Amino acid sequence: MRQQRDVRIGPELARTWWQPGNSVRFAEFIERLTQRPLSANDYAQRVNRGVDETQRDARQAIGRMNDVPAFEGEVALDATIRVIHGNTTVSVLDGDFAAFSERFARWIDATSSAGRS
Repeated sequence: MRQQRDVRIGPELARTWWQPGNSVRFAEFIERLTQRPLSANDYAQRVNRGVDETQRDARQAIGRMNDVPAFEGEVALDATIRVIHGNTTVSVLDGDFAAFSERFARWIDATSSAGRS
């Protein structure tokens, strides 16, 4: 069984992935995060799991979400985000994340509803 380490994923990703950008290949990124090279065996173990095992793992992951406190603060991103579908601009983040996500959610709902009609 692999030893789990306490990781603050945000700073870890910033240091190992975002900072070097495209200068780091995917396999090197995985090795930096896990401290071991990614192997074909890692892929094979994941894709060859049975349905029961996959469902059990998914249910356990969902159950662990109860232990994660909900974020209740304001989301402040220093980013420009545009959600575009074809030629349609769905939503643009202009500093107000709540408004941005609400516009996107309304578009998803409308698109989903249209597909069911």
